Amino acid sequence: MNGHKLLPGTPGATPVDQLVSRGQRRVASGDPRERARGITDLLDARARPGARDVDHERALSALVPALLAADLPRPAMACAIALGDERLVAGLGARVPPRDRATAAALGVGSGGAPRLREAAALWQEDDRVVSAARALERAEAWGEARALWSRLASRLDDGALSYESALAWLNVVRASIRLGDADAQRRAAELVVERAEIAADAARRADERERAVDALEILVLLGRHTRRFEHALPGYVGRARTLRRDRLVRFATATFAEAIAHARQAGDNAAAAELARELASLAQADGDDALARRARREEADSARMAAAETGRPDALVEPMLLAAARAYAELGAFSRVDVVYAELAARAPTQARRDYYARARARYEGLTDRPWPAPLGVEARPPPLDLFHVDLAEWEAGGSAAEAAVDLLLDPACTILTRRRALTVQLAGLLCEPGLDRVPEAGVALVSQVACLEVYAMLSPLERLSRSPHADVRAAVADALGRFRFKRALRVARALAVDPALAPRLAPSIERLAFAHGIDVLLELARSPDPHVAPAALRALAQISHPDAGEALLELLVEAGARAREVALSVLDAHPSAPLRSAARRALDSDDPTRRALAARLVGP
Repeated sequence: MNGHKLLPGTPGATPVDQLVSRGQRRVASGDPRERARGITDLLDARARPGARDVDHERALSALVPALLAADLPRPAMACAIALGDERLVAGLGARVPPRDRATAAALGVGSGGAPRLREAAALWQEDDRVVSAARALERAEAWGEARALWSRLASRLDDGALSYESALAWLNVVRASIRLGDADAQRRAAELVVERAEIAADAARRADERERAVDALEILVLLGRHTRRFEHALPGYVGRARTLRRDRLVRFATATFAEAIAHARQAGDNAAAAELARELASLAQADGDDALARRARREEADSARMAAAETGRPDALVEPMLLAAARAYAELGAFSRVDVVYAELAARAPTQARRDYYARARARYEGLTDRPWPAPLGVEARPPPLDLFHVDLAEWEAGGSAAEAAVDLLLDPACTILTRRRALTVQLAGLLCEPGLDRVPEAGVALVSQVACLEVYAMLSPLERLSRSPHADVRAAVADALGRFRFKRALRVARALAVDPALAPRLAPSIERLAFAHGIDVLLELARSPDPHVAPAALRALAQISHPDAGEALLELLVEAGARAREVALSVLDAHPSAPLRSAARRALDSDDPTRRALAARLVGP
């Protein structure tokens, strides 16, 4: 039977119970074509939002014999696992790869439902699924065995020159070594994490893959948090902040600096906190954010002063730190604090000449009134980063397979019942469709339709794979689906598809829906597209974003554009007003640049 005859279709108007009954009748007919239609009915019934528990069970129970009759044991095994049918799972074991039996064991099918994680790990290893096996061993608290697997994987990835994945694998070795109390192994693995992550970040920058560079730098931040050594995290923070600033995500860059300063203070590295605060203050001044610059200067001064007060610090380092604190306090107009610092410098001075010098410096600030003291810097909360040390390695191992990505969701105890049901539907669709993706366009279109219903990050890797399909219909289906995935990565896929003018009309609605602040840099690239569908969609998306960086980015885009492109963009923005753009324009009314000043006046209006 041809694979394309077994694809999930689009739910029609038939009620769920009738759809299940019709599918059962078709499956029981014995006719291969009717059986294929019955499989489609039953998969459609499972995908219905209003389906009841009993409908799910009826559909799965009816699917098993139909799938077996069509000689499709893997999707039949997936149904058996979902039903928790121990006898059926055991009966199908010899007909499926070890990875399917591992899934059954990890989900606790059999033995009264008790998890059999070690058994699952052994089966995954038999199928060379090292990431899955190591994760199962971690869940079983078998950290020694898990570390051995992570080490084996890291060495393999090193040989394959996969620096990013290697850094993640070595990070897992660090995590396991911490749990085992093995300080020497932790130290050696940490050195390899730093080396591999820096190589990965450099390679990503050279390839202009900025988001991957940020991910590689995030590994260093995670390493610092796990090892409680801020020196590991510092280059990750600084590199991430500078990359974000180059992408004109200024507020995200400043938030990264603030987070780094808080981490440094927490780790007791006040000297690093002072240096970071100095860079943040310079960044804020360059961007015209005087309030943030003052808060950063306060942090710089206080951190430098605390660093100078640390016991055991050589006198040769104390003096420049106190001078840095005095300079920062003076810039803030905190003259009473300047007086105190210079008094301390005079008391520490080794010679009378230096004491006299500091006395004269102190006298310059006598009688001056302090300016208002700025508020503390504070840290802007950001969403917790993805579980990179597992998520990205699991994605690498799955290789873009929707079926494998769906299994990873099924194994996640945090997934809701609804997500599990949708993940099972995607798994079944993947097992049915993926063998024929290159030959049968309908297979890819059908798979995209099911993946799109599961609007989670894990499904973006399968969508990326499908976006490279040789079939235009499949790529068009991906273009339609991308707007349902509110992740920056979805915008990257859209950017890759946007080079095809035939896809632009299908892609434009998705781009417009992907309006969020951390995607501003990619939306800016799309807004410069010569395509008459893509550029306006990106402009409309940018106009929807309430973040201040969106307004600054739009203003910069208009300033840089040629006269004709600027008028086209302004016509779009007139129909879709942006409050951040108007705010940015007000700030530019006094600009020295005549083009910017005239444009600002046009945007602000009378």
